[in-house]
Amino acid sequence: MLYIPAIVLAEIDFLNEKLGRPIDFGACMAALRSASQFVLVPFNPEDTFEFDRDNAVPEMHDRIIVGVARRFNATYISMDKDGEVLIDPRPGNQSHESLRQLSSG
Repeated sequence: MLYIPAIVLAEIDFLNEKLGRPIDFGACMAALRSASQFVLVPFNPEDTFEFDRDNAVPEMHDRIIVGVARRFNATYISMDKDGEVLIDPRPGNQSHESLRQLSSG
């Protein structure tokens, strides 16, 4: 299963708008909803009560994503501001390693 937090969908839509809407976001959402390997995870007000558990992550949006990974015991994958892919295969681990570091070590 691939868990997709609502904030990720919001970030994709925002980027799509910023780039002049090159993709049909509605069609992409329909495809995600109909594919059994994806789980669209909502953001609920109660989720904010867990922000302190992930306070090693400084950015709010990323903290939401890390919280989803922790709650579902899933691998966390993201990209930093320099375009480097970050992956943390150990849910709950707050020290993120780069994909490059993991593949070489």
